[in-house]
Amino acid sequence: MTAPTNSNAHSNNPLPAAAPGTHATPSAAEAAPTNFEARAEQTLQRLLTGLEAMADRHQQAGAAGDYEVDWGHDVLTLTLPNGRQYVINKHRASQQIWVSSPISGGWHFAWDAGSASWQSTRTSQELLALLLAELPDLSLPNTPSQHG
Repeated sequence: MTAPTNSNAHSNNPLPAAAPGTHATPSAAEAAPTNFEARAEQTLQRLLTGLEAMADRHQQAGAAGDYEVDWGHDVLTLTLPNGRQYVINKHRASQQIWVSSPISGGWHFAWDAGSASWQSTRTSQELLALLLAELPDLSLPNTPSQHG
């Protein structure tokens, strides 16, 4: 009689088998997409609110041209009165927020736990600071900090 073997002993699955009737607990890395989704969604919703308010103020002031703000399929688009566009979206595969700016070009921002903010992957630029610098009429609603 041979002893029972672990079905994962010779497989390519790096996770140990869970005992029958139990579920393996996800690792921190496996749980990270949920944190990414929550942080990215909160940030994009905050930006959407701020951009819509900026567009409304611009229109109420009777300024020439209109800002157009669109949100759909996790993509936030701001069309400026001159027709140029900002495109801001979640990039799940890299767990980053990507920004295409008509002023400064393309940016990738990753969550930095130390500063609790979205930091550029190539400079020390912070996402919200970049947008506030490029869009001086933008004001963002205060939201609780999203840690974790």
